[in-house]
Amino acid sequence: MRYECTIPGFEGNYVELSENWTRGDVRKYFALKGDEYMDLIRTKLVAIHLSMDDGTVIDDPAKFNNDNIDKVHLHVWRWMGMAIQKGVDDLYALGEVN
Repeated sequence: MRYECTIPGFEGNYVELSENWTRGDVRKYFALKGDEYMDLIRTKLVAIHLSMDDGTVIDDPAKFNNDNIDKVHLHVWRWMGMAIQKGVDDLYALGEVN
């Protein structure tokens, strides 16, 4: 599941999430915080492109860590959180008639 940023000036950013989530993963998604949350999200990233304020990008899920995310522009960070939430919501909706 790929989600692309449409915020003006940040259009090149995207996240691609695994479709392989268990009920336990979703429960953890809503319960975990801090490093444990980051570890879970990192395991669910298939591909990523997040621009950082210093001109570099997070372009590998392995680079999705606290040191790097602190440099991500707040608009992109907020968008990414919403994209992950949409991914979880989309998983719940699989099989439903749209």
